[in-house]
Amino acid sequence: MESARESSFRDLRSAAHIAEMAERSRIAQDIHDHVGHELSGAAMALQAALKLYERGDARAGELLRQADARLQSSSGHLREAVHNLKPAKAPGAWSLEEACGAFSFCQVSYSASGDLGGNVNWDLLAVCLKELLTNIARHSGASLAAVRLNGNLDNVRLIVMDNGGPVGAYALGMGLSGMTDRVRNAGGSLTVNTSEGFQVVCVIPKVKEG
Repeated sequence: MESARESSFRDLRSAAHIAEMAERSRIAQDIHDHVGHELSGAAMALQAALKLYERGDARAGELLRQADARLQSSSGHLREAVHNLKPAKAPGAWSLEEACGAFSFCQVSYSASGDLGGNVNWDLLAVCLKELLTNIARHSGASLAAVRLNGNLDNVRLIVMDNGGPVGAYALGMGLSGMTDRVRNAGGSLTVNTSEGFQVVCVIPKVKEG
């Protein structure tokens, strides 16, 4: 199981690296096609304008305006390319806090503590949290939800609860059932308690290096 988790984590990192390289290649091609073309055009317009200016030809002004427009265009393309080349924000606890902040059904209290470093499967935790918040919105009369994130050397625990009152008999829907399977496949566990409101505890182990 540990070997399967490590292999899955490596596959995810490899896929992310390939996607990043493909995006960088696309941006480089875009710079070549657009910025290079505009700069070449601007250079030719400036050379022609200089010759006309030396002869006192009034058409030099129009060529200067064309060169300026091309330089402005290439500058815009470069700014966009630089913006796109900035590394994406690494996944982390912030993604869970962001999901809580975007939840509008009811107020959400969020806290994080403990050791949250190491190889944490933040993508799976974020998907799990979003599924649980969606369940609160669909099936709960809650006015308040609490999200607690805690980590130690070996795993990360996500606890989501609400004040919607006793739920009674409850059967896992497709969303939570599928999420339970995904968490178990990652070597973790997902448990549900409906005695007081709705509480879910999700524990996902960290992937060991080596």
